[in-house]
Amino acid sequence: MDRAGEPDEQAGGAGAAVGVTGEGTPAESGCVTGLSEAVIGRLLSEPGRFAYAALCGGALGQLFPGDEHRQFRSHTVCSLVSWLGLSDSVLPVMEAFAVGLGWEGA
Repeated sequence: MDRAGEPDEQAGGAGAAVGVTGEGTPAESGCVTGLSEAVIGRLLSEPGRFAYAALCGGALGQLFPGDEHRQFRSHTVCSLVSWLGLSDSVLPVMEAFAVGLGWEGA
């Protein structure tokens, strides 16, 4: 901020376009832009997609505990597994994470 309390564009204020690495726009800083959701889901390897789904399932279990959210968690996990192109055989594992199993002691 400058002395008048306004954002200082040189310091990355609101008016400055600074990427993650501080190199101008997101495209210049190496951020992926302009890709469809279908492509973004394919940027990860299969183990990466599995880990992503497991983390999301675990987060759902932590954020939406209890039986009143069971249907929401199950539907979301099923949709995520489908969107990531994972085999349906991983659904029981992801649903187990979504109900809170696997987070004991974490």
